[in-house]
Amino acid sequence: MERCLRNLVVGMVVLVTVLVPALACAKKNPVKEQLLKLNEEAVEALAAGDYVLAIERLEESLAIEELNVTYLNLGRAYAKNGQCNKALEAYDRMAVAPRVDEPSPELIFATLTKYRAELLETCPGKVRIRCNPSTLQVSVDGAAPMACPERLQEVAPGPHRFDAFDAGELVSSQENEIEGMSISYVDLIKPQVIEYKSAEADNAGSISGLTWAALGTGAGLLLMAAVIDQAFIAPDVEHANTALFTPADAQMFSDALDTKQTVNAVVLIGGGVVLATGLGLLAYDLFFSGPAQPNEVSAWANAEGLGLTFQMRF
Repeated sequence: MERCLRNLVVGMVVLVTVLVPALACAKKNPVKEQLLKLNEEAVEALAAGDYVLAIERLEESLAIEELNVTYLNLGRAYAKNGQCNKALEAYDRMAVAPRVDEPSPELIFATLTKYRAELLETCPGKVRIRCNPSTLQVSVDGAAPMACPERLQEVAPGPHRFDAFDAGELVSSQENEIEGMSISYVDLIKPQVIEYKSAEADNAGSISGLTWAALGTGAGLLLMAAVIDQAFIAPDVEHANTALFTPADAQMFSDALDTKQTVNAVVLIGGGVVLATGLGLLAYDLFFSGPAQPNEVSAWANAEGLGLTFQMRF
């Protein structure tokens, strides 16, 4: 009787349409007789494409005795019936179920690997579409735009195109490869543009920052030269005229005084040049320049990254 059952199970794995003539064996155990009958009906249902009936018979068979090959065929029936999660659960339970001698564990494992791969190729995947802003309209594979979905969306495995529209205008697009029985995430983000404009003069004749800088720097250098002259150079000159020095000391003092006067002359001339430049810029700003042109900085962001665009006018 055990040999009869094993022959029938082999037929279920390969989904044959002709039953193994093992039913001709003697039937002495009522439980085994019922098990044989259920598996026979399951094989016939699978071959006929009646997957609901096959599922019912296989589950009844498992209630009597759990076998790895029965779980394998139950998973296959679930998959053919579109119940992918239950198919995967049956395949997982097959790993801990008692084994049959025939078909061999190697054949069952190879068949399981094939069936699992088919699940990923045929069962839908789920997609979480995230929109920013949430008011975007979403189109999948060119379908009519719809409100950005809040729940997971089921799509067939393979490449898909996701488009986002704002007021009828395409603002974001992505192409994603969706895997079966997995969750993928699609972020559709409308690029955000932030504009910054520098203060713009309302009228002609405004004074630029460069002009103020030149005037202030030139005046500061001239003031510094005056302070150096009065605080350091003038006392040394007076001291040189009244003090008595040895020839060597007189030479050292004269050299030091010359250095101070040279540095002060450089500061004085530099201050004068910078101040003159500032006065020239002031005249230009007051009488010749037009309204100041604004500088612009634009920031953008989308699914591909972030960036800044600078535009300066002179």
